[in-house]
Amino acid sequence: MFLKNNEKGDAILRKYMSGIMVISFVLAIVALSGCGEVDDKTPDVVEYEDTTSTEDDIKDTVVDSEEVKNDISEQNAEDSGFDLAELECLMIRDYYSEIITEYGISGYFPIEAEEIDAEYDSGYDESYYEEYDSGYNYSGPGEGEYALIDIDGDEREELLLHVSGGTVAGEGLVIYGYNPDTRELIIELSNYPYIIGAYDNGMLEIGLSHNQGLAGDVLWPYFLYQYDEETDTYKEVAQVDAWDGNTFPSGWQGDFPDNIDTDGDKILYSIYKYGSGEDPEWVENSQYEEWHNSYINGANQKEIEWLNLDEGDIYSSIDELNKYIFDSYADTHEIPESDIGYMYVNDTIDAGMGDATEKVFNYLKDSYGLEVQIQSEGMMQADALQEGERVLYTDYDTMYALNYENKQVEDLTIFGIYPGMDVDEAMDIIKDMNFTQKYNEYAKEEIDGVYVTGISSGHYEIKIDDENGKVSKVSIVKMYSF
Repeated sequence: MFLKNNEKGDAILRKYMSGIMVISFVLAIVALSGCGEVDDKTPDVVEYEDTTSTEDDIKDTVVDSEEVKNDISEQNAEDSGFDLAELECLMIRDYYSEIITEYGISGYFPIEAEEIDAEYDSGYDESYYEEYDSGYNYSGPGEGEYALIDIDGDEREELLLHVSGGTVAGEGLVIYGYNPDTRELIIELSNYPYIIGAYDNGMLEIGLSHNQGLAGDVLWPYFLYQYDEETDTYKEVAQVDAWDGNTFPSGWQGDFPDNIDTDGDKILYSIYKYGSGEDPEWVENSQYEEWHNSYINGANQKEIEWLNLDEGDIYSSIDELNKYIFDSYADTHEIPESDIGYMYVNDTIDAGMGDATEKVFNYLKDSYGLEVQIQSEGMMQADALQEGERVLYTDYDTMYALNYENKQVEDLTIFGIYPGMDVDEAMDIIKDMNFTQKYNEYAKEEIDGVYVTGISSGHYEIKIDDENGKVSKVSIVKMYSF
């Protein structure tokens, strides 16, 4: 194969952490079956020598909830050699991996923003409201676990995030879904994380956080939810409790109601139906079973495999998605040796710029006779000049972005793009490769001329500068976050 395997706002999303912490966090991942294997591809392109970067510097990138907007049609995907289902699965996993990474490092995770009554005095300062209104919640240093499963039966994976705040009362479960049609993250359910039963017909039983009622060992009180396909969320059906009269002959409602317990087993069930306007009803076991079966209806339970935050191959979706995009394009297009974009990717797919800088600039010097000027040791900053004019460069400020500007040097390209090319032609290549336009969540707008392979740390960003309909500069950088 071509590629080697391997302020508020921003402050709420991004906490500056050391690069070593992030890299160590990702490297701790172990295997988990998921989207399926990405087929090995062997395009007829040059195979560059594999080098491994030891560069520790990483680039901070804002995580945007809509950054994975996919602008490719089914026909375009097929023409480009993409398996749309495989591509969609990898993009969804990439989206989820950023949520898990952010929570594991900083303790922040997406929630549904709600309006807060400005006149209500909760005792919290103003920053509390601004944080909550932002659509992100903070539960302290990220603790808990997660699971990837199609829990609602819509044939797409959901992310189940078990948030642990250090106390039972502080725990919670959030079920996230990604809607590929509306390109948005859906909060399907937020509740206590004790899942009693998840059924393949879309029913979900979630236990209450405490069991200090009258049920004893009969059952753990629970909420019953039903998946609503139209809204892609879970709707409350009922709350279920029980009264074990053998253990608790009397309770807060008085003595055990023997007049209702006609079968004499001293067990009754309470069913509170949401939206019915009715009071909770005490019923016998046979009535409870009949009611319960009317919803479960013989459905099978799904097994949920919970993983620690530092487990699972969800993070491998980053490399798989990058490899899938570049290899699939290379399968249907001839990639010449002179395409230094692919040379850059080949040496940064699982590392930083590092040795790739040296390789690219030595290639420019040896094959094209360009004058190479090194600005500092370790090839951290470099210029390539033709007849005194800078045409390619890297710099520390852009974290080793490979920049190609002013004019094309013979047949040199970055993914077939070069200075002087019609912007429309360059955009055809970007869409054909299935890069997606970057989105600024705070400004609520797409960023002109910037395209990405995915949202997570470790993906690639291409920037096209436009001057009078022509490409004045094309840049590529592998994105990192602190």
